[in-house]
Formats: sequence, C-alpha cells, structure tokens
Amino acid sequence: MVAIKVSDVVSPRHVQSFAYRDAISTTRLRTETYGGWIAINFGDSGSTTRRGDITSFLPIESNTINTYEDSAQILGFTVSAAPSSVADDDDEANVAALADATLLLRPQAFAGIAGSPLCLVFKARIGVHKGIVSAITYQVTVQSRIGESKDGTLPRIQLRSAQIPR
Repeated sequence: MVAIKVSDVVSPRHVQSFAYRDAISTTRLRTETYGGWIAINFGDSGSTTRRGDITSFLPIESNTINTYEDSAQILGFTVSAAPSSVADDDDEANVAALADATLLLRPQAFAGIAGSPLCLVFKARIGVHKGIVSAITYQVTVQSRIGESKDGTLPRIQLRSAQIPR
C-alpha cells in the first residue's frame, strides 16, 4: 500500500450543493464533488510489471479536508479515476491502468486533534508495465445527510503537508 501525502494532491477542487430528498421532504441532503490530480510516480521503466494500492485524502483545498460525524451520514458515492501522466519505455509495449477505485470513510488520528475524526480516503489499485505513472486524475461525488450543523457545513481540518491516510 502506498499512502500519498496530502501535499501530493495537486489542484484539489471541491464544490457542494444542497437539495431536498423529494418534493415533500424537509430533509436536506448534501452533494459534494471532489476533483484533482494525485502525484504518485508509480512503476518501473524496466521489464517488470508493478501493481499496488494507493490511498489519498481528498482535500477541499490545499492540505484541508472535511470530516464526517458517522458512517451513516454517507448515502452514496461515485468514483472515476484514470492515469493522467505516463512515461513509457520508448521501444517497448507498455500498459498503465487503474483496475479499481473506491472511497472509504475511515477514522484518522491527528496530532493536536481529539478523537479519531472520520475522513474520506480515496483508494485505487494501479498497475503499470514498462513505464511510470506520474499522476492520476480523480473525480468523486458523495451524497450525504446533513448532520448536526443545520447549515450543512462540515468540520474541516488543516493537515501538515506530509500527512498520509491510515
């Protein structure tokens, strides 16, 4: 497992919107979209095939992440990801691919922060043959219930640039 430093998430983007569950409901839902690039430098320009899992936080801006109250708050999500920068061996056939990508809601421990806040962690299975993947791109959409904060805001944590997900 390769855990990516939060500072290696390049140009993180985040938008959120709110809607009611249906026309007669008073329950508001939050829809968030996260996007950006993750610098990974994964692979080998030699004759080997390298496979592995990577994990990364999904920052809303540089080194800043949202936290969630409980796992029941998340109603659903979609994940799209792909290699976006690949260096290949010029004279050889090569392959670079993501075989799987998903989203986890995991408790994390941070110095100076009480408890173990639940944070979104992106996880992808990557494979590369005769090449190096320098970056992947991702887009994650999350639908969740609005928790204790009735205005819909989520608690945020400012991370150290070297912080990795556990």
